[in-house]
Amino acid sequence: MARKPRSRPKTKPPNSTAKLALEIIEDHARHPHPNLDGQALKVHLLLHQIVEKQLFEHQPPEASAALATLLEQGWERHQAIHALARAVARFAIGQMRAAQAPDLEKYRSELTELVKHPPKKAPDASS
Repeated sequence: MARKPRSRPKTKPPNSTAKLALEIIEDHARHPHPNLDGQALKVHLLLHQIVEKQLFEHQPPEASAALATLLEQGWERHQAIHALARAVARFAIGQMRAAQAPDLEKYRSELTELVKHPPKKAPDASS
């Protein structure tokens, strides 16, 4: 009589952050940025992950509104993510230089400005 194989313990599926990071890396493998490598590419991918996580969690809601506005204007999603990533980068750099606690309202205001006054044209695909 054949033995029934022992059941293996179920493993947890990858958390949403890990899955998101993998999707971003795979997307950049299909659509590479030739002007980025090494640390610059790592920072670029990290900024993508931050923006995508904000969109996934709808926090702050201004990020989702900014993305929707840029998409309505005909931006490619990837380039719209870059616009939001620039806002994240400016916020992060400002916070590294600041002595006070993070001013999240300043970041939210910058995203709101993207909604009120979106750039007329998406930057070229190399950015």
